[in-house]
Amino acid sequence: MTTGTPKRERNKEQTQQRLIDATIELLKNNGFASLGINAIAEQAKVNKALIYRYFDGLPGLMQAAAYQLDLTQTKLIDFSLPKDDGKVAIKAYLFGIFQGIHENLQNDPLAQKIMIQELSEENEMTRVFAEAREQQGLEVTEQSKVLFSTLAGQEKMETFDLQSALAITSAAIYYLTMRSSTVQMFNGVDIQSKEGWDRICSTLATFFEKALASPV
Repeated sequence: MTTGTPKRERNKEQTQQRLIDATIELLKNNGFASLGINAIAEQAKVNKALIYRYFDGLPGLMQAAAYQLDLTQTKLIDFSLPKDDGKVAIKAYLFGIFQGIHENLQNDPLAQKIMIQELSEENEMTRVFAEAREQQGLEVTEQSKVLFSTLAGQEKMETFDLQSALAITSAAIYYLTMRSSTVQMFNGVDIQSKEGWDRICSTLATFFEKALASPV
């Protein structure tokens, strides 16, 4: 009796990964303009028909590549709650998350490049990646709803606009992180230093802490 994943399924998974890797490699080297069925199949050294068989075409493959790239920089967030002397350390927890998003993006030139291209170009490829980022963001928001409901109570969360709060926060972190590659100071804050980012992340965490603690 054999156990484990059947060979045919393993081959399918390996081919899917080769196609995703080829897509990311082309994107990294030559940008969105290089992405096409023939170019990706040639890079992956597989028959282009497999792109349609396994991903229903180029948009599906783009979505898979975008998801693997973790364009929101949030896939590794640990949603378990840390405690300090028996109390939930919400500010420290959020500070760590915000720092992590900043550091992940800062160390990911490809993600930065994709964001910039999404802002400067509008075509099918950039739309697919933008939609994938939106879907990832919504998944994180749903996980966050459970966490914040635990912290603040369901009644509070019915009046607290978590989606808007997270949209503003992530936009600030994304923009300031990318801006730090060309300028040092932003409104008097050194966005190229750890001290500056400690200030930014601490302030963002404080906003959430106070909003969640305020009366309904």
